Amino acid sequence: MGKAAGARRWVIVISAVASVVALVACGGGGGGAPPDTIAPAVADQLTADASVLQAGDLPGSFQSSSSSSASSSSDDHGEGSVAVDQCFASATDQKLTSASRTGRASRTFVRGAGLDAFAVAAEVDVFHDDAGLREFIAAFGQPSVTNCLRRAFVDSFSALGGTVGELTVVPSKVEGVGDDQAGFVVSGGLSVNGAVIAFSGEFDFTRVGRVALTLSLLSLNSAPDHNIAVSAMKAMVRRLPT
Repeated sequence: MGKAAGARRWVIVISAVASVVALVACGGGGGGAPPDTIAPAVADQLTADASVLQAGDLPGSFQSSSSSSASSSSDDHGEGSVAVDQCFASATDQKLTSASRTGRASRTFVRGAGLDAFAVAAEVDVFHDDAGLREFIAAFGQPSVTNCLRRAFVDSFSALGGTVGELTVVPSKVEGVGDDQAGFVVSGGLSVNGAVIAFSGEFDFTRVGRVALTLSLLSLNSAPDHNIAVSAMKAMVRRLPT
């Protein structure tokens, strides 16, 4: 398989995963009060922009792949995200929406290419308050949510014409950072355009007050390095206002 074909298949895999993970990214908590001279909504957007992942938070030669900054943006991230939303809606009393979000920033970095590519994506969401966020985090420990997430991944890849083998979803989190932590590692075999690929992704969520920090590590044919998740999450939390 040539490098061009490998790169295209990697993009297919990443876009499938991103469509599922995007909504999961809306969960978490807050920094200190903004200065009186700055409107609260503006201050919250500045908090998201300042604390989101930076190249210096990652080891090696990661290159910026995408970035966005928007306040009260739409929650419509595609069919996969809707499925994930339903997984958490069934386990919690509250749903996080763009109406309660006052700031959002995201950034993605990639190292390598084709089947050797390793992507790290991060999102920071600031909300009016932390109502519902604790429930959101706690829902990760429920078997019904884990099984629902597994089905959402299968449906997302299948919708793009891929075939998914047995997927394993196990709990994982960045310990000792922020007020609450949750997450999971999903791994399994994928068949995309005739290529059989071993996929592994780690998804970590941290709440700091009313700010949510989400980190996604995606790789093919190797497990993501959890140490990268730990150092990157700590760096983002350190940049939050106190």
